[in-house]
Amino acid sequence: MSQLNETSIIPKNQSRLIKKLKKETYRKKVWDQLVKNKVASFPNPYGRIPNFKGAAQAAAKLLELEEFKSSQSVEVNPDKPLEASRMIVLENGKELYVPVPGLQEYVLKKLSVQDGTTIKRTVSRWGIDNTGQKIDITDTIRIDLLVLGSVAVSKEGYRIGKGKGYADIEYALLKEMKAIDDETVIVTVVHDLQVFDTLPKEAFKEHDVPVDYILTPTQIIKTENRLPRPAGIYWELLSQKQINSIKVLRTLKKRHKQNNPSADTSETKPAVTHKERKKAKLTKTGNENSSGETVLSENTENIPPKKIEKEKT
Repeated sequence: MSQLNETSIIPKNQSRLIKKLKKETYRKKVWDQLVKNKVASFPNPYGRIPNFKGAAQAAAKLLELEEFKSSQSVEVNPDKPLEASRMIVLENGKELYVPVPGLQEYVLKKLSVQDGTTIKRTVSRWGIDNTGQKIDITDTIRIDLLVLGSVAVSKEGYRIGKGKGYADIEYALLKEMKAIDDETVIVTVVHDLQVFDTLPKEAFKEHDVPVDYILTPTQIIKTENRLPRPAGIYWELLSQKQINSIKVLRTLKKRHKQNNPSADTSETKPAVTHKERKKAKLTKTGNENSSGETVLSENTENIPPKKIEKEKT
């Protein structure tokens, strides 16, 4: 008897939940392994892009990449394990861009060392929050190289983040700004325990950002085949809750509506209607695990609170 495809026999919302749980399985596996092998560094890895012992050694491998040597501007995510990567960018005289955590007011900050501060302080969370030039969605910039954090990654180039979807949204916004294109090289810096030979490709969708290089404390891995890049923002995959919670998305959506009112209105209306129906149902049942909600990417916020607490202990 031939094996059935899960998406052919399972309703769409349940299929999405299965994909979500597949990614969550790998997240849990990585977090557990980092703790078990005593290579996790502060803060606690659960629910985060994990910091790890050897992050500085992995970041130093940027210096061996021709794409880094030839770059003028580099975007590095604000995660703690990428702090050494951000330092290397500034130490080598390149422009450093960092996504604004939460994407509330601006898309990026352009960080540079100010009088009275050090490179280390500049690239810290304090420096990201309190210094730097603010870059808006309407600004014109060019980024030559992206450095992302990951929870898990495969040698094929598939990447799993912490489940909030921010890296995917940030990439899509940069595409909208024409700051990057499909040829822009994407690097991730991780521990060897975060690297898998393969990850289930059916768990990934068109909005998931792949990687070209994996840097670990012991090796540089170039992915075998270049995976397709997201084309931009997939509005139909965003819930109204996500749009409402991220100011930059609200601003961009408003611009899209002004440019093409009919197309923009139809893109998110189904998600709003579905959410309203779901919310009404949840009000009666008290069940907060809204797995049927249309989301950009897998979000651990939809996992019951008790389960999250158990994983973090």
